[in-house]
Amino acid sequence: MASFFSIFLLTSCGKESPKLTQDEIALNSILSNRSEIIGDACFDDEKGSCQPTKHVFEHVFLPDYPDCDLTVEIMACVIDAGFGVEIIASDYHITNLTSCPELLGDIADLVLNEETPAGQLNEFITKIDYQVFTKLEDHFYARFGKNNDCGQNGGTFVVEYVRTACQSVCLYELIQDDPRGPTGDGDGSRNVKVSGFIKTPCDTDGCCLRHTDICYDPIHNMLVKTTSSNVIGQDPFKPCEGGLNDLPILPTGYKLVSCSPCLVTCDQ
Repeated sequence: MASFFSIFLLTSCGKESPKLTQDEIALNSILSNRSEIIGDACFDDEKGSCQPTKHVFEHVFLPDYPDCDLTVEIMACVIDAGFGVEIIASDYHITNLTSCPELLGDIADLVLNEETPAGQLNEFITKIDYQVFTKLEDHFYARFGKNNDCGQNGGTFVVEYVRTACQSVCLYELIQDDPRGPTGDGDGSRNVKVSGFIKTPCDTDGCCLRHTDICYDPIHNMLVKTTSSNVIGQDPFKPCEGGLNDLPILPTGYKLVSCSPCLVTCDQ
């Protein structure tokens, strides 16, 4: 088993991490201490009486941003029934997003481009969701997997993500009194400088459920996954489009840039 863990957990960027400004350090601290987890209502219904705990995973590398060494936190219940393990998790939060300018830059490009179709930001974040959830499954297995070899004698290992289905993606930026001063961007411009995003639920019912069965193939030294995604609860598709989103709770010192339309964002 040790060789398997070394395969998917040992990674190397070969680059020095960029130095963060005091504002970015403060932002990361604020976000890492946020207690609001979007999708709590869906998560509470699914987890039942289990008491969730915060799980923090470092060195999460997404396929589209391989040079970004991300830290992701997520609330989850880990239910160990002896023969099998079931993990029920809420939505995730990237705590050091400002250390990945490539990702923030792609988000900003979508927002600042007047020709970007409505809903394209939601689609982009949904693609990021898929990559994050897939990577977290690997990390969950590395932390909690045991005797889960594929085949008749292997125990079950299941990861379920539960979150609200109809969401709006809201972007925010640092408040700049003087863009040329020490609290500004330093280049004298007044362009939007996206600092991060928050998902906020819309006024509709329905939850996204992503279910993944995982086992370990010792012959090929790899994880084998079977994943399905669907919507549970009231069908949100019709009332979602054109709905109203909840007001996002922004970190102190930051202002709202914009919010995307309400759309169903379950990854497929």
